[in-house]
Amino acid sequence: MFLVQSSFPILAFIIDPIAKLMGIILNLIFEGLSAVGIVNMGLCIIIFTIVIKLLMLPMTIKQTKFSKMSQLVQPEITKIQKKYQGKTDNASMMKQQEEIQAVYDKYGISMSGGCLQMFIQLPILMALFQVIRNLPFYIPRLKELYTQIAEPLMQQKGFEEVIVTIGEKAQAVYKLAENPALDNVIAYISQFRTGSWAALTEAFPSITEAVNGASAQIIEINNFFAGINIADAPGFRVSVYLIIPILAFLTQWLAMKTMNMGNDENNPANSMTKSMNMMMPIMSLVMCFSFPAGLGIYWIMTAVFQIFQQIIMNKYYETVDMDKLIAENMEKASKKKKKKTFTQKLMEKAGMEQPPEAAGSINSAAATKTKNYARNYDNSKADEISYSSANAPKAKPGSLAEKAGLVREYNERNNKGGRR
Repeated sequence: MFLVQSSFPILAFIIDPIAKLMGIILNLIFEGLSAVGIVNMGLCIIIFTIVIKLLMLPMTIKQTKFSKMSQLVQPEITKIQKKYQGKTDNASMMKQQEEIQAVYDKYGISMSGGCLQMFIQLPILMALFQVIRNLPFYIPRLKELYTQIAEPLMQQKGFEEVIVTIGEKAQAVYKLAENPALDNVIAYISQFRTGSWAALTEAFPSITEAVNGASAQIIEINNFFAGINIADAPGFRVSVYLIIPILAFLTQWLAMKTMNMGNDENNPANSMTKSMNMMMPIMSLVMCFSFPAGLGIYWIMTAVFQIFQQIIMNKYYETVDMDKLIAENMEKASKKKKKKTFTQKLMEKAGMEQPPEAAGSINSAAATKTKNYARNYDNSKADEISYSSANAPKAKPGSLAEKAGLVREYNERNNKGGRR
């Protein structure tokens, strides 16, 4: 299986290997259903989405655990934020950060705990999206059918202009290369809708038999239920396809609602979450009108799985002893702190002494470095400058403070010169 064009070129080196693995799973589902006489790509997408979400369940559980712990932490964090509200000086901001870190340490969780799980899941979700958008390159039997159309098509003079015109009417996303290879043509015509094949045979009557034979099987594979074909976009028209964007909106809205149950609505930090609860479902609604129905089915199934998953987890955490959970977190955090970091190991190899405060916060490590610097400077045979003056704020150019400073430095130099 060869993917012609990655949906996410910037992260292709990470996403493509994951997508290929997912493609193998999807093809196994397709072949398994075909073996029992069910040839339905829509059903394959539903089963495939459930399988991938189940495989991602351990990461989702960790993220949910962090979310529940954050709900316990948030009242204390909000109190600290109110305490330092309006204070923008460095000392206050550093003190606020240290107090917030102390709260997280008390509960045995990391400030970046939730972000890590999201970063791990993001490439997987992108790869899943890529597979759904490029089905022929992950289902060999489907690619073979498109090849039966593409090969005779490429022998026709001016075929590029014709298929681009048809593709534009079908709202094709991928672009056709100037001198397209076979895979590029397959990728492009795989965006055709059910009605696009008739336009193709009308433009090239000589390949009608090849197009009709293969396209009939493609349409059969893509037929979902009630006349919905996963290759066709619902569009802004009254039809059975309207069920796709409507369900996408409702399921996304419910998924967001269940995910944020228990959050403090009065907390300013949750104002963005509240707006996202409406923005995401609206985006799904709009995109599902113009995207193929297969993508809409994938979004619906993802949201439905998430709703049930979140309800079960919320019920579970209602019965959990949170004190016991905090104790477990503290124990894990303690073990983690005992492990030497990569920087500490490098310093040991270099024979450098690790300052006692370095094991603590970033601020304490920075303070240690500043004090060491000031002490070394004081012990040198250079100008005798105290720690406080070395850290004094710099005066504005041209100000009276700057001129006074210049006079003081001049006097100090002359006095030292006199002593010598």
